[in-house]
Amino acid sequence: EQESIVRFCHGRGLDPGAGGRTLRADTLRADLFGDALPTVRAEATTLPFRDDTFDYVCNSHLLEHLPDPRAAIREWLRVVRPTGVVAMVIPDTRWTQGMNTDRTPHLHEWTPEDFQQRVLGWPWRVDWWQATGPLAWCAGSVLAMGVACPGWSFSVMIEKGVPS
Repeated sequence: EQESIVRFCHGRGLDPGAGGRTLRADTLRADLFGDALPTVRAEATTLPFRDDTFDYVCNSHLLEHLPDPRAAIREWLRVVRPTGVVAMVIPDTRWTQGMNTDRTPHLHEWTPEDFQQRVLGWPWRVDWWQATGPLAWCAGSVLAMGVACPGWSFSVMIEKGVPS
């Protein structure tokens, strides 16, 4: 799954909800649970960092646990620099069918098409894996969507816009 997002993650990075693992060894790990031994103990939607601190924010199987996915993405875009990337791996409910092995419940379940409509706010597109473009509800644009792990998850990369 991580291979689907690694090419978008360069420089200084943050992984909210990382637990004890993350994309790269030099990625800062943030987690709410201290027993996960995070680098920083923090809630994924209220990060203790200044604006434009990181080159990327990555996470895997986190967004579905958060009450307001758009608020979480806005927060992650806040802490990445302009042209920085938020890279996410999300379980595909067509395959996972609500399966959850984490300590917190899934508050959302999405297919890529559902995610495109409900979270990104775009009309349904048959070619979701080729979807790119600006998002009206945040200062970002979708760089790419794709299959993260066949029969399990999909990935979404959002780039922070440059202020005008």
